[in-house]
Amino acid sequence: MHPGEVGASHALNGMLEFLTSSDEVAVKLRNDYLFLIVPILNPDGVFNGNNRMDSLGQNLNRFYHLPDIQRQPSCYAIKLLVESTRKQIFAFFDLHGHANKKSCFLYGNSIPLTRLQGESILFAKLLSQNCEEIEFASCNFSKKHMSSKDKNEDMSKEGCARVVVHRWTSSPYCYTLETGLHKNVKVDEKGIERYGEDFYSMKTYQSIGVKMLTTFHQMLQKSKKVDDLRKEMIVYAGKLEKITSKSKDINSEGDKKKKEGVVVTTKEFKFEDQGLVEAGKPAVSSFPPGLPRP
Repeated sequence: MHPGEVGASHALNGMLEFLTSSDEVAVKLRNDYLFLIVPILNPDGVFNGNNRMDSLGQNLNRFYHLPDIQRQPSCYAIKLLVESTRKQIFAFFDLHGHANKKSCFLYGNSIPLTRLQGESILFAKLLSQNCEEIEFASCNFSKKHMSSKDKNEDMSKEGCARVVVHRWTSSPYCYTLETGLHKNVKVDEKGIERYGEDFYSMKTYQSIGVKMLTTFHQMLQKSKKVDDLRKEMIVYAGKLEKITSKSKDINSEGDKKKKEGVVVTTKEFKFEDQGLVEAGKPAVSSFPPGLPRP
């Protein structure tokens, strides 16, 4: 979509090479799912060497809600594709790059049903455990982020692919992958700052694409590790929901002071440190209700 975000292209290449391999998980994924892959949604932007826009100066990732067949033909085609298969769409990944933030992370959607919100966050958490390049603390599932605007742009993210496809399909598994240019600073158990590679390599981006697929497969399998983490994420989602309600109360009272936790992102809680897993919680089904089973 954005020609300058080459890390996303390498991530997609990693996905394609893995999916067409003889790996046991890849074979299982091909047998269980139909993958619809669109590699270049802004070909004129790529041809002209643009960083973000198409030849008309448009950020195409803001037009999916109301695409024009003449001005945004690729968005229009995607809308037709999704509309024709919306009942069968189980997950959606939109691959991008980020020039300002370090490391890699996911954007998800704010979902009213806590159980499905937890299911959405689960993938991000599990991926961060499997892939060191993914920063869970930078992931964002807030309602505010679904309608925010970038600097110098009039269109909001309400028209971006992740948000629109989620609203079309009701799938909790709609994500934007953001690939940064280099790792973030890591602090080890002794409090010493450790740096990774100065810049990500092509192989690093490819491995991120592979781990997104293997993690998704892992998430849908029955295992104690995943089910325990799923319960934690549902509790975590409930905490985020309370913060969202609290922020609404603050706004309604006219309190414009910056309050901790008003912006609902994964930075607000470190569930490992604060004991957010509630004892005695009943086991949660390994698959969310109301969605077609794979």
